[in-house]
Amino acid sequence: MQTEIIEKIAKLLSGEATQTELNEINAWRNESAAHERYFNECRECWLLAEETPLSEIIGKNKTWEQIAAQIGTLPPMRTYSKGTLLRMVSMAAAVTVLLTSSIFLVSGYRKRMAFTESVKEVVITAPTGQKAKVFLPDRSGVWLNSGTILSYRTDFGITERTVKISGEAFFDVSRDESKPFCVQAGDIVVHVLGTRFNINSSVENGNTSISLLSGKVNVISAKNGNLITSLSPGQKAVVDNQTLSSRLSECDVALESIWQSEQLKIQMEPLTEVIRKMEYWYGVEIDLQPFDNDELYWFTIKDQSIVEMLNLIDRITPIDYTINDRHITIRCKN
Repeated sequence: MQTEIIEKIAKLLSGEATQTELNEINAWRNESAAHERYFNECRECWLLAEETPLSEIIGKNKTWEQIAAQIGTLPPMRTYSKGTLLRMVSMAAAVTVLLTSSIFLVSGYRKRMAFTESVKEVVITAPTGQKAKVFLPDRSGVWLNSGTILSYRTDFGITERTVKISGEAFFDVSRDESKPFCVQAGDIVVHVLGTRFNINSSVENGNTSISLLSGKVNVISAKNGNLITSLSPGQKAVVDNQTLSSRLSECDVALESIWQSEQLKIQMEPLTEVIRKMEYWYGVEIDLQPFDNDELYWFTIKDQSIVEMLNLIDRITPIDYTINDRHITIRCKN
């Protein structure tokens, strides 16, 4: 089992892990504090392995045969590039020594780990029509809406906590005053300590919106570091992606981030409100043509598709609808 975990961690750190493997690693890390500690040791040793000879990591009195006996047989070399395999072997050896011999990495090594040129980028994408939930190395939770891309460096959390986002995501950030958390979307950077917020970087309308549920955030220009605006809970900022001008307003943050919930409950609500919630849930724009309708709706959306929900509404209130990419038009049947 330990060998399998090392293999998956190595694939994650080399940027080669599949979405399934990323989910498996996150689930394994959530099982115990010991697993989380092991993951962090692996990550640090992975960075160290690029510049430090294996013999220097494991010491002259501990041969690779002894290390292999403790961690099991590593996967065959044909599965990996030579560089990836060597770093995986070094990582496995270093972690084994760290856990069994209480050897601490010296400050010089930690400095080299933080600034090594071999640092990779981890990229996670939520498939179209699906949502994804991931945990970052600092335990911050991120929910990704359909088609959203999240990326961060493998040295995340060692000297700083920075991620990049393209699309829509909800962040539940772990507080760490020594390492502020930054989310970059194009030329816009959201700077936080510990907070919960939703960010939607939209290419279609040329704006990036930030809605704050708790805590406090500053929105900063990535070009010159100037402050664009600050948000308090219950506020929403809409920033023009080109001019970086902003509009600040009050908002229903729970509704803004409702898409990341596991289910959406509709309880005795008119069709106009149902449509508004469905737009956030599915990440679409719905044009509801004017018509008289006093029906109240009561149902729960879990994993149903947008088409399934439109057909459900059609059974309650006869409608016609057309779908053009992420734009939907609804008309009442005569």
